[in-house]
Amino acid sequence: SSGINAEYGKQDKPHQLLDLKLLLVLFCQTLSGYELNVSKLYKQLIDLYQKYCDSLQKVWKEKFRHVFDQDNYSPLTVESDIELQNLMGCAYNAIDKSILSSFPVYLPFSYLVPEIFRLMEEYIGSSLQFATHLDLSQTEVDDLVRKSTNELLTNTLNECL
Repeated sequence: SSGINAEYGKQDKPHQLLDLKLLLVLFCQTLSGYELNVSKLYKQLIDLYQKYCDSLQKVWKEKFRHVFDQDNYSPLTVESDIELQNLMGCAYNAIDKSILSSFPVYLPFSYLVPEIFRLMEEYIGSSLQFATHLDLSQTEVDDLVRKSTNELLTNTLNECL
């Protein structure tokens, strides 16, 4: 346990922490195969998840700042349905189709809105990538990711505004 703490104390980049997590999960699975108790190691992995999320939030803060700096805060003009689908991603289905009778379409928000949405999806995917295989129920994984995402929204994104 102290050796693990010493090792992940040195790591501060998300990819390094994810690599460490993968090694620890393999180690836990190997020890479990020998019927050894690995509950303390899994607890360490959950602690490591928080460090991973803190590291991710630093990266996302820079991504958010870049989006805010690059945006011109003008309403979006979309020339085609395909361009709209590409811009909005999975949020495309939430758009009122009655406004799409003819193009160009003028959306009541700037590029910032779909870009922040895309970054949030990417963050959730990165959080889930770490949270899987931690010997947790799906509800516990969902709670971890929800908590981390709420922290990102309330702290990191708020600082950029």
